Amino acid sequence: MKKLLVLAILFFLIGNVKSQDRKLQFEVGPTLAIPFGNADLGKMVGVGAEGIVSCKMTDHINYFGQTGIFYFSGKTAIGFGASSNPTTHVPLLAGLRYTSDKGFIAGLGV
Repeated sequence: MKKLLVLAILFFLIGNVKSQDRKLQFEVGPTLAIPFGNADLGKMVGVGAEGIVSCKMTDHINYFGQTGIFYFSGKTAIGFGASSNPTTHVPLLAGLRYTSDKGFIAGLGV
């Protein structure tokens, strides 16, 4: 059931939602997150959504702010019967993005 729900969300939210104003853009989309390190031992793949707001500074440089929400479900340790608690993660990111005429995109965020 969970896999079907994730696939349905990805199917319906795969496109970007953008405003008509070319100076200010809004984008929303689904996200899959893969845990690494110590989080990999107790967490499954995370699902969630992200939103980005960008404002045009020059023809090639944009300011942007990005946030979202991810839900990581706990997984049961094989043979031990223990399970970890689910975790919710809310990232915040702000920075600059450079876009060249040839489609190259580079960004720097904090």
